[in-house]
Amino acid sequence: MRNITLAVFTILFAFASLALAEEKHHEISMQGTGFFTTDTQDYGRNQHSTNTGGFLIGNRFHFNRWFAAEGDYGYSRNTQQDFTNSGNFNVQSNVHQVTGDLIVTIPSPHGATRLHPFLLAGAGALMFDPTDKLGGSAIGADTQAKALFVYGGGQDYTIS
Repeated sequence: MRNITLAVFTILFAFASLALAEEKHHEISMQGTGFFTTDTQDYGRNQHSTNTGGFLIGNRFHFNRWFAAEGDYGYSRNTQQDFTNSGNFNVQSNVHQVTGDLIVTIPSPHGATRLHPFLLAGAGALMFDPTDKLGGSAIGADTQAKALFVYGGGQDYTIS
């Protein structure tokens, strides 16, 4: 009886796993990001930004095979250094990114390919939040938020 129960449970678990695999609605992603900037010089003024890394996490919800919505949050820390004849000023900021977008995926026939090309478009906000760290803030540095537009394309690759 124990072996039959184990076999039935295993078969039910396998069918449930296959059913969930066919009806995947959510995808969670985590990515690394980077700010890589160049220095500028003009009229005795030098400006330097640190090269820094960060992360981007997201959740994509599929309404059907063609259409999905995605929400993302990103974070990094950046320091702007401004060298002038009257002194040096540093502004260290936490940079937050919040976006939402819609995705159109071109589905392939069942099992034909693991590659799924997509296009996306959306909007969000980029927020610069200066820290109050000693030597990392300048007079007048204040939190700023800017609207942004997101667009892109790519290919998803199905692993399993």
